Amino acid sequence: MIEYLPLVLTGIGIIVTILYYTSVLRNANKTQQLTLETRRMQIIMDLDKEMKSLETYRKIIELLNMQWDDYDDFESKYGSDNNPENFATRYSLFYRLNSIGILVKDGFVEAETVYNLLGDVSTIWLWKKFESVIKEIRVRYNVPSALDHFEFLYDELLKIRESRGVSDPIPETFARYIPETNR
Repeated sequence: MIEYLPLVLTGIGIIVTILYYTSVLRNANKTQQLTLETRRMQIIMDLDKEMKSLETYRKIIELLNMQWDDYDDFESKYGSDNNPENFATRYSLFYRLNSIGILVKDGFVEAETVYNLLGDVSTIWLWKKFESVIKEIRVRYNVPSALDHFEFLYDELLKIRESRGVSDPIPETFARYIPETNR
């Protein structure tokens, strides 16, 4: 019996080592998951803060109050050649929404979370306002995927809006005040 003692002790040592390393790996995985969740939350909070800044609201109102008759009229009023300031305002916001769309599409952020944070105005209203312009830009400049993640985000948030029973039409006057007598 004593002659088997070294084998038994070696076996016990191997089992203890396996259990120890299994525990270490589980803890490492939990720590990694917690780090990922913390980072995800930080990104969501940064997006929320940025999208709700005074500057962003000013940009949204400016963009929603733009008016044009057709794409050529739009380009003459707001295109990068004639109005680089508006172009910069527009694309800084559009590409921010495009980036959020990437995060949603890749599953890094839930569409429900984005809807709860942003609501309708910044994505749904802006996409509806500029949809025909963006689609024309895709054709005229031969960039078929331009702002496609912004469009994806719009589609996802519109589904959520409809699933929540929000049926109000997207206002044609957007950010303009509508006196009660004109309703």
